[in-house]
Amino acid sequence: QVVGMVYATDAINGALVGRLVGNTIGAAIVLWHCRRWLTWRLDTTYLAKPLRFAAFLLPGFLLEWGGASGDRFWVERWLSLSLLGVYSLLNVISATTEMASGALRMAIMPFLYESLGSNTPQSTEQRQHLYNFYTAIMVLAVTAVVFLVSHINYFIKNPDYLTLQPYVYLYVLGYLFSAISAFIIFVFFYHKNPKPNLYLMLGVISLNIALNYCLTPTYALWGVVAAATGARGVALAILIGFNPRLFAPFLKWRSATLLLSTVLFLVLAHFATYRQYCSHNIAGWAMLLVVVVLLLGLYRQQMKQVVMIFKSRLGNR
Repeated sequence: QVVGMVYATDAINGALVGRLVGNTIGAAIVLWHCRRWLTWRLDTTYLAKPLRFAAFLLPGFLLEWGGASGDRFWVERWLSLSLLGVYSLLNVISATTEMASGALRMAIMPFLYESLGSNTPQSTEQRQHLYNFYTAIMVLAVTAVVFLVSHINYFIKNPDYLTLQPYVYLYVLGYLFSAISAFIIFVFFYHKNPKPNLYLMLGVISLNIALNYCLTPTYALWGVVAAATGARGVALAILIGFNPRLFAPFLKWRSATLLLSTVLFLVLAHFATYRQYCSHNIAGWAMLLVVVVLLLGLYRQQMKQVVMIFKSRLGNR
């Protein structure tokens, strides 16, 4: 993509050709490694159940993609192109939390599903450790985004993009809500029930559109941020209301302390910087310090074990 944008006469076509080439190479590598299991024949006996599962799963994922990309249409409709650029950059940077949560869920999935298949005390303890681990990484991802945006003046020369700093605290809060919702939905996938994900995405998209219609024309970019975060927060609240048992592991004292502290700090940082009680740089450093201290205090023993595992791995190599 970089080569295409720099050397092509049309930068857009160059970027698209670069993406096509990259994806083609990636697909070719996957197909080569899976060549033993590929066949030209389709057996409906094995396809029936996956297709029934995909009938609800695919629309849910399409709605999720539309929700992640659709906000730009509201910004472009009611606001200026410069604000659209600011919001797009904010969205791209903040979405790294979603990338981190997705990758982490895939890493946790085999062990989570293994523990869900058993009701022994050991499996319950294993599930709690997975929930704690997921919470810690999500909070770290949110903190990293806040820290990056609060110091974005060191990376970007265009002063117009510095205006995204006030919005980051509330915006990443919405991504934290959606990361928790996605982990709860993951449990439904174990039971081969994709319907809650579809219903959740329908609710988030509908509420997001309604809030954008009400808030964006009056409050500009603040309305877009409030709509995105509000929709994700309400969806999480409804999901918890219908499935409190699945949210219960997040209420254990370690996860609950970390989550509540992060939410509280994001809200306080928003108001402190908005009222100009402190700069964004100070807020970013303060959040990083608070989260690191919390992690060291809550997971001191677990961190020692992680360090020992890494040392043993490196020693074996």
